[in-house]
Amino acid sequence: MPHKDVDKIDTVNFDQNDNSVFLNQDATVAAEKPSPWVWIGLGGLLLLALMVIFVLPSVVSDYELPLERRAGLVESPTAERTVLAASTISPFEEAQRALQRKEAQDVLAELLASQGELDVLDVALWGQQKYAASLEQASIGDEYYRAQDFLLARESYEAGRDGLQELIDTLPTVVEQTLIEGERALIELDASEALSKYTLALLLDPENEAAQIGEQRALTLDTVTALLTEAGGLEEGGELQQALANYNEVLSLDSYNEIATEKVAEVSLRITENEFAQIMSSGYVLLQQGEPEKAIAEFQRASTLGIKQDEAQAAIIQTENEIANTEIVRIREL
Repeated sequence: MPHKDVDKIDTVNFDQNDNSVFLNQDATVAAEKPSPWVWIGLGGLLLLALMVIFVLPSVVSDYELPLERRAGLVESPTAERTVLAASTISPFEEAQRALQRKEAQDVLAELLASQGELDVLDVALWGQQKYAASLEQASIGDEYYRAQDFLLARESYEAGRDGLQELIDTLPTVVEQTLIEGERALIELDASEALSKYTLALLLDPENEAAQIGEQRALTLDTVTALLTEAGGLEEGGELQQALANYNEVLSLDSYNEIATEKVAEVSLRITENEFAQIMSSGYVLLQQGEPEKAIAEFQRASTLGIKQDEAQAAIIQTENEIANTEIVRIREL
């Protein structure tokens, strides 16, 4: 454009009314600017999206429908306390506790072994009080063990173990006392009590010969008692042979029965004495009948019975002397 035309440009005056176009443009820009609530909404949606992406998977893995906590992931208060306690224990302390736990377990194993041995031996019949006291110590040890106090647990287990071992060590004395009680029951003719005592003695000491004999005697005691009672009546009635048969039957059932042993000897002697008296009487009758030779034969038979041999021998000598005197008289009369 020529310079001269520039100079011809007229000055334009703008008044306030002429600014309406620009004012309308500013209003339009202001109207198009987003509201703060829009920005807040967008931020919430973004936060929700982040939770869906990062938080929801872990929640779903911990819960099962209908939104129940998985059993394997539920932590009990005890477990939490254990974890917390473990986190405060040093490796050295943990090693020491493990050693103490092992020692307590070893003592407990010994206690259980002794308990099993005593249970087989019917300890309740002969050592119940001490046995119960020892198991009470074991129960106290269990309480300490649960509380993780393994030193006190071991001490309690040791007390229980030692008590049970003392019971085992007294077995010979218990067997001896049981045999005494069994013998007393035999003397008192109490078959049931005797059998109970000897059975227990054999349980405690299976190779005990006295217990074996006692058990057999107890098993036949009722029959033996009946035979002895019957034999006594027969003896009083003078039926010595039948009484002797009863006593011998008793000995066949119980060869250790002292009453039957004594009665066999006593009745046998009485029978022999009666036989001796009968033979001697027969000899004297023959002598009186003038048959001295037969009388001597009877006297000699009497002497073989093993009793009163001097008496039989005297009768023989006396008869022989009478025979000799008779012969002398006969010779003189010739």
